[in-house]
Amino acid sequence: MRLVYGALLVVGVVGIAGWILAVALGEVGDRRLRLDPRVETGARTLLAAAVGFGMGGLSAAFAGWPDPIHLAGALGGAAAMAAVARFLGAEDQESP
Repeated sequence: MRLVYGALLVVGVVGIAGWILAVALGEVGDRRLRLDPRVETGARTLLAAAVGFGMGGLSAAFAGWPDPIHLAGALGGAAAMAAVARFLGAEDQESP
C-alpha cells in the first residue's frame, strides 16, 4: 500500500505544480487562446485529494498502524484536502 500512497502523492504534487505553471503562463499569453485553470475546480479538487490520500496514507502506514486503519487515514486525508481545495480555493479572486 505504501507504493500506492507514494505514487498518488507524486502524481498530486506534479499535477499541482503543473497547475501553478498553467496559471502563471496563462496570465502571460493571449486571453483568447489560453485556458483558465482556476475555473476548473473539479481537477483542482481531485489533485488535492490525491495529495491528501498519499500524505495521510503514508503517515499512517509509517506510524505502524494496521492496514484498515491507515486506509481510513488516507481517506480522511483525501477528504480534508478536497474540502480545503473546494471551499478555500481562490477561484473568485481577481489577479492584480
